[in-house]
Amino acid sequence: MSPTERFCEILFDEISIKKDLVYNKSRDIIDGFVDIGDGNRDLNVADKCCFFMVKAIAADWKYVLSYYMVKGGMSASNLLESLTENIKTVEGLGLSVKAIVCDQGPTNVRLFKLLNVSAENPFFIFNSNKIHCLYDYCHLIKSVRNNLLKHDLKTVDGIASGKVIRQLYSVDKANVNFKVCPKLTASHIYPNNFEKMSVSRATQLLSNSVAAGIDMAQKQGLLGSDEYTLKCAKPTQLFVKRMNDLFDELDCKRLNNKNPLKGPIWRDSVDKLNRLKDHIKFISSIKLPNNINSLCFAGFILTINSMINLSQDIFENCKDLNFILLGKLNQDALENFFYRIRATQGINTHPSGHEIQYIVARLISMKILRRKFDKKGTNCEDDEDLNLDWNIADEDSLKDNLGPSEQLAMDVDIPEEQFSWDIDIPEEHFALAEGASAEIQVQRYYAGYTIYQKLLSKSQCKTCIDAMVKTPGELKDYSEALIRAKNYKECPDVRLINPTEWVFEILRMQMAWYKHLFQKYAHSVGIHEQIVNALIKKNK
Repeated sequence: MSPTERFCEILFDEISIKKDLVYNKSRDIIDGFVDIGDGNRDLNVADKCCFFMVKAIAADWKYVLSYYMVKGGMSASNLLESLTENIKTVEGLGLSVKAIVCDQGPTNVRLFKLLNVSAENPFFIFNSNKIHCLYDYCHLIKSVRNNLLKHDLKTVDGIASGKVIRQLYSVDKANVNFKVCPKLTASHIYPNNFEKMSVSRATQLLSNSVAAGIDMAQKQGLLGSDEYTLKCAKPTQLFVKRMNDLFDELDCKRLNNKNPLKGPIWRDSVDKLNRLKDHIKFISSIKLPNNINSLCFAGFILTINSMINLSQDIFENCKDLNFILLGKLNQDALENFFYRIRATQGINTHPSGHEIQYIVARLISMKILRRKFDKKGTNCEDDEDLNLDWNIADEDSLKDNLGPSEQLAMDVDIPEEQFSWDIDIPEEHFALAEGASAEIQVQRYYAGYTIYQKLLSKSQCKTCIDAMVKTPGELKDYSEALIRAKNYKECPDVRLINPTEWVFEILRMQMAWYKHLFQKYAHSVGIHEQIVNALIKKNK
């Protein structure tokens, strides 16, 4: 790679996953527990997965760096630690991290505060280098749309109100054949929570077409007789036009575009920079009613300032690069990756933690990330970046690829003094109470099933059979109830083994020990190996 191609940004975001625990035999670990890397696992079941992706700023490559299983979202402190580790990893590969991009979720806002990032100083220093912080402008434009539909916004031009757009939609709805704004639907004006996720719906509402429609409807007297709506018409039209122009300025993804606003930032050009600064001035003047604090407008100011500072920083350090496409500085690559995760196994909107690792490996190894999808359900445009073919590690064997602390966590023997081995094993012939548990019947059934599967199906040793299998007869004991119920065939089923009393008691004791160990150490790396070693030690 050339020095220019090494300039990159780190994207991070979370998706919801299904709470599920699955034993991964090949890796000797239970997938689904909270896992924030480097052996840091606990007994909480994860419901979120946080991904980190690295992406080029002045080239067309990307790569999934890491992902973490968390419960309820990653905390700001853990996010800062994970971000730092990922930046170190990327820079260790010889790349130059220039920016981080995320949405404006509460945790990310707290992260920026921990980094002392503000609109005036939208960067932090890492190893003597500036790393610029941006919110994803696609998420910000959706938040602006939400605020316009929910609140009346005070701008330098007057009050911008969603009532004006709703009145325009009513006018259009009455026109059966020809519409002023044909793209506007009820999903744009009255979006539900799912529809609010679509960037295209937000940009179609905050578009030149809607601004022109408001202007025409006002001049032609089509907005009704409500004085407040008429008063807000012109400021609303100017606000919609302004947001359309701002999004065009930031959404520049190609060098040549017929829309002059969608041009890149050139090294010696001042026109685009002046327009961006003018947008900052306009956004700074916006106020919500009752002094409501809207983060999206402050987020836009921080993001635009960061883009300006980032471009100046890159131009100063790289004389070979003459322009920067601001449309590269968003989360589209990560959002499209999330779509492919959900679409890999059909419609799977909430894959489990176990499924996530195999889906990600398959997407990368089979280069599915290079495939373009014409008809898809993503909430953003398709990115054109290629996934790097870096074979960093073979994940078939967990032990071979553990970090130092993970290897240490797996190698640590479970101290015997940590266990209370005096586990109560109830007598078989206890007084039967209403609602009594059927656990002992299941235990006896599985004890016999285990004897058959692990021993008698492979060997017909008469000594073993005499010692472990009860002589056929009537199944009268309380614990034999399930075997009795299963034995419905005329000929005895050879697989329905009834263990002898002493074998059953040993197996019950081992089951109790296993349950005790599992409840404490289910999240551990190498869980099977650790429990087996502990049971062998106890049996001796």
